[in-house]
Amino acid sequence: MINDSINRFLGVLCYPFTSMEAFREDLINEFIVAVRAGEEKKAKEIRKRLKSELISYIRRNYNIYSYDEIYLYLEKCYLFYGYGDGAEGFDNALQLYQYIMKKMAAALISHRDGRIVFKYWRNKNDEELFGGFANNNKVTLFHSLNCHIPMDVIAIVYMIINHGELDASCLDYFYGNIEVADQQLSKILEKGVAENHLHKGVSRTFPSIWDSLMAPLTIKDSKFFWGRKFVDGTEEQNKRIIFYILGCGIARAYLALEISSLLTKGQRHGPDAYGKEVGELIEKFQEGQPFEKFFRDNYQDKNEKEITTYYTRLWDRLAEVQQKAFSSERFCTSILNENAELHTIDENIFLYYALYMMINEQMTEDMKQCMMQYLRIRNYLFHVSVQQKTIKGLDYFQQEHYSVNSALNHVNIKNFWETAMREQLQNQDLYKVEFRSSIPVAYAKCKMEILDFLKAYQKILKEDYSYYDEEKKEYILYRKIPQVGLVIHFLKKPDESVPEKCFQNGKADCSYFHFGELQKEYKEQIGNLIQLRTEYSELSRYLVGIDAASLENSTPVWVFAPIYEQARDSSIEKIGRRNEYGDYTQSLGFTFHAGEDFRHILSGLRRIDESVEYLKFHAGDRIGHGIALGISAREWKNQNPVIIIPQIEALENYLWAYDTLSKNYSDFQATILAYMEKQIYELSGKIYGTRKECVEMEQEGIALELLISGYHRLFAFHETKYETEYEMVEKEFCSRMCSGKKIHWDPMLLAAARHCKKFVKEMERPIHYEITEQDLLIVEELQKILKKKLGRKGVILEVNPSSNTAIADLDVVEANQLYQMNQINNAQNVIVCVNSDEPAVFNTNVSNELAYIYYGMLEQNISREAALLWIDRLRRNGMDSSFIHHLEPDELLLRKLNELIESM
Repeated sequence: MINDSINRFLGVLCYPFTSMEAFREDLINEFIVAVRAGEEKKAKEIRKRLKSELISYIRRNYNIYSYDEIYLYLEKCYLFYGYGDGAEGFDNALQLYQYIMKKMAAALISHRDGRIVFKYWRNKNDEELFGGFANNNKVTLFHSLNCHIPMDVIAIVYMIINHGELDASCLDYFYGNIEVADQQLSKILEKGVAENHLHKGVSRTFPSIWDSLMAPLTIKDSKFFWGRKFVDGTEEQNKRIIFYILGCGIARAYLALEISSLLTKGQRHGPDAYGKEVGELIEKFQEGQPFEKFFRDNYQDKNEKEITTYYTRLWDRLAEVQQKAFSSERFCTSILNENAELHTIDENIFLYYALYMMINEQMTEDMKQCMMQYLRIRNYLFHVSVQQKTIKGLDYFQQEHYSVNSALNHVNIKNFWETAMREQLQNQDLYKVEFRSSIPVAYAKCKMEILDFLKAYQKILKEDYSYYDEEKKEYILYRKIPQVGLVIHFLKKPDESVPEKCFQNGKADCSYFHFGELQKEYKEQIGNLIQLRTEYSELSRYLVGIDAASLENSTPVWVFAPIYEQARDSSIEKIGRRNEYGDYTQSLGFTFHAGEDFRHILSGLRRIDESVEYLKFHAGDRIGHGIALGISAREWKNQNPVIIIPQIEALENYLWAYDTLSKNYSDFQATILAYMEKQIYELSGKIYGTRKECVEMEQEGIALELLISGYHRLFAFHETKYETEYEMVEKEFCSRMCSGKKIHWDPMLLAAARHCKKFVKEMERPIHYEITEQDLLIVEELQKILKKKLGRKGVILEVNPSSNTAIADLDVVEANQLYQMNQINNAQNVIVCVNSDEPAVFNTNVSNELAYIYYGMLEQNISREAALLWIDRLRRNGMDSSFIHHLEPDELLLRKLNELIESM
C-alpha cells in the first residue's frame, strides 16, 4: 500500500532526526568521517552497525517490506553523500543534515499573502529528495511527513533561506501551522469553517506543548511534570524521557544565552562560564551516550524531588550568570531582545535564531551539535506522540497515543481551557468550534469546570478581540469573534464491576446489572448537565450537545438509551422566545461515535443504525466517523478474511441484518436469508443452551421472531416496571434456570439474560470464523440501506480524514468514506461535515483536513471548479450542522456572556 511505502521511506529519511539511537551515537556521522579519512575497513564496520540499528528502528515503527528496500533508502538519503565530491560531498553529518532540511524546505514550503503554505506543485527539489513519491503522491507524502516530524522547523528553515537577513518579524502570526490549501481553496475557507469534532484533552498542537515543556523549571511548576505518562512504557522509561526533556530546557537556555552573546558582544561564553554542573551537563548532552550514562548512574533510581532539585539548581545557576530574572513564559524572546509583541510562541523565536546561526555558519561546531541533539529529543517526543499508520484500531490509539497526548496537553500550564482555545483560534478561518469534554460526577466540580471554560473564553474575547474604552467603561469589539461551545461526552468503558451479573440481585444493587454502575455514572452526569442548563438558560448556548466516545467495542449502544432519552426530555426545557435574540433554552444536539472501530463491518453498521433508531436522533444530529458506511466491504475482507468476536456480537449482527433486510426487501435473496437463519440458530443455541444436543436442559430452539424482539427489547430495558414484571422474571427465568427447567422465553426474558452470569459468560465467549461471500452481500446491501436512511432522516456524518486514515482500514486520505457518502449531484447523499478530531495526535486542523479532502478530489480527476464547489458545500455543512446557534450580534453575545459568568 502506498501509505506503508511512504512511511518506510520517511522513516529512513527522518531517522537521524527522530531516533534516540542517533542521539546516543550518530553512526551516519562516523561513517562519513571514516570515508573522508580513507578508513575503508572502519567505514565498512560502521555501515554494518548502522544497517542493523536502522532495521531495528524501522521494524519497531513501520510495516516493513524488505531489508533491501531499507538499505537502498539509507544509501539514497545519506550514505551516498559520504562518497561525493564538491557540492555532493560533506565533511560531516551535520552539514548533510542542514542540506536535507534546506532541501525539504525548498521542496515543501512556500508563502502566500503572508502565510506559510504547502508547496503542492511540482518543483526541481522534489525529484532529488523524494524521488517517485514527488509527483501524484506529494500530498500523501506531506500528510504522512506531518506525522513523522514537526514541520515548524522546516517552515522556519524556509523563512531563513528566503528572508536573508536576521529578522524575526517573518514569524508574526506563525504558530507552527502550515496551510495546505491552494489559493482558490483558501478563498473558500476564508468564508468560515466550523470544528464540530474536537476532543478537549488533545486539542493543542505539538509546538505549543513543547513550548510549555521548555519553560524555566521551578519547584512549584515541577508538579506539572511528574505523575504523567509521557511515553507508553515503564515508569523508568517515563522518568528517563522527563530527564531528557528537562535537559533540553537547559540546553535551549544555554544556546539562547550563547547566541545572544554572539550577537551583542561578538563572542560566546562557552559551557564552563555557567558553572561546573551546567558545563558538564551541556558537554554530556552534546555527546549523547555520556548524557544517558549520567542519568543511569545518578538519577535512574532517584525520586522526582531529587531530579527536580537538580534541574532547578541548574536554572538558578543560569540566572546568576545572566544576573537577571527569567521570564517563565517568554524566556528566549527576552534573552534575545526580540519584540514581545510578535504573535508567535517563544519556541519559534528560539528556533529562528538558532537555525539562522546554524545555517549561516555563525555557530561553533559544538553549538551545532547541541542544537542537533535538542532537535532529536524534540522530534522523538513528537514521533511517539503523533500517530502514524502502523497499527489500526482504537485500542492502539488509546494506549499508545491518546493517553500520552492527553498528559502532554496538560503539562506545565495553569489554565488549560485558555491555552486550548487560543490554540484553535490561531486558525483565522475558524468561526465555530465545539470542544468535547467529559464532566465530573459531583455537581459542584462540574459547575466549576464549565465556569472555567466560560471565563477562559471571556478572557480571550477581551484580550484578542476587543479594547477597553475608559470613557464608556466597557470592552469594545473591533473584529468578528469566533463562537465556542461544549459537547459533553460519556466515555465508553468495559464493565469491570466485580459482582457476577444477576438479575435478581440487580434490583437492589446496580452493579449486578451488566453496565449498571457505568449507566448510573452517566445518569448522574446528564443530571448535572440538565440542572445547569435549567438554572442558567443562557448556559444552554454553551452546553450545546452530548456525545459518547472512546472504545467503541467496550460499551453497547443500548447502555446509552436511557441517557439520551433523559437528555431529550421536552418537559425540562422552557418554551418561548422573548425576542429575536433574547433568552430561550437552546435544545441539546446529539452525536454518537459509531462505525469507527469494529471487529466486523456489520458491527459498525449496526451501531450506526442503533444510534439513529434508539437514541432519539432527529434531523441535524450527528454520527461520529461512520467509517463502516463508506469503506469497500471487499477491500475490508481482504485485510480481515478471518475475524474473532464475542458470540453475542455475532448474533446481534445477524439479528439486526435479518430484520433490516426483511423490512426493506420482502423478497430479498432467499438463500441469504436462509444463511442468516442458520447462523442465528447456531449462535443462539450456543448462548441460550437451546441446541438439540442440550437434552439435559429440555430446551427447544428460540423462534427467530422472538430473538429479534428480544434484541429490540434491550433498548427499552430501562423502562421495565420492576414492581409488575420482576415477579414474572424471577418465576419464569431465574428460578427455572437455576433448577434446569424449561424457560418460556419472551422478549423481556431475553433482555434480562444480559444480566445473568450464566448467559453473560456464553455471550462473551470469543468465536473465530471466516468472512463469507454471503457476508459481503449482506454488508453491501446494508450500506446502501443505511446511506439512504441517514440521507432521508437528515442525520449528519462527522468525517475526520487524518484520524480515519490512522485508525481505520484506509491507506490514504483519498480512500476516505466521505467520497462514497457525499458525492457531486448524488440524490442519495448523506450530509457530511469535516473535522480534525485530535489535532495533537494527528498534527492537523479543520482547514487542512478540508484541503486534504480537496486534493483527494483532484486525484480522482474531478475538475478544480467542481472540487471547489464540493468543498464549499462541505464547509457550509460544517457551519450549518454545528450545535452552536448564536444569532445575536457580537456585542450582545459578549454582554450576555459577562452576565452569565456573574450569575454563576
